[in-house]
Amino acid sequence: MNELITSTKNEYVKMAKSLKSKKSRNEYGAFMVDGTKCVGELISHMPNLLKSLIVIEGQHKDIADLAANMKVEVYPVKQHVMNAISDCKTSQGVAAIATYPSYIIPKSGFILALDGVADPQNVGTMIRTADAAGCAGVVMSDSCADFLSPKSVRASMGSVF
Repeated sequence: MNELITSTKNEYVKMAKSLKSKKSRNEYGAFMVDGTKCVGELISHMPNLLKSLIVIEGQHKDIADLAANMKVEVYPVKQHVMNAISDCKTSQGVAAIATYPSYIIPKSGFILALDGVADPQNVGTMIRTADAAGCAGVVMSDSCADFLSPKSVRASMGSVF
């Protein structure tokens, strides 16, 4: 586990905050996963994507220990630092940085196709609904909102994984 980060001026914090923009996500090939449910889904279904974990000091010891055992960097932070990193009004105290996933197009099953869905929360909700309905996958046109934006990932409740 790394030393406690107390400043929003820390270089790691600056990078994590920048992942709110698509330009930075593309630059780093990474995106932010915020909240207990989404981080848990990431670790359960695509643990190889977990790049680092951010936790408010003294919270989520179970998740922090799991990440440390996976040889993933764990960054404890003060509450105000997590508030700066998180896109949520009220942070759950845990976030992760994950590398871009690679997906394959399924050969069987039904697929949801999205075209021109501009609201990232709607994209995430549709991904979550498709997952619940047993969809084999979701395909999106270039005119759709980024499914790896913080709002889409959060609205999907981890179904992007």
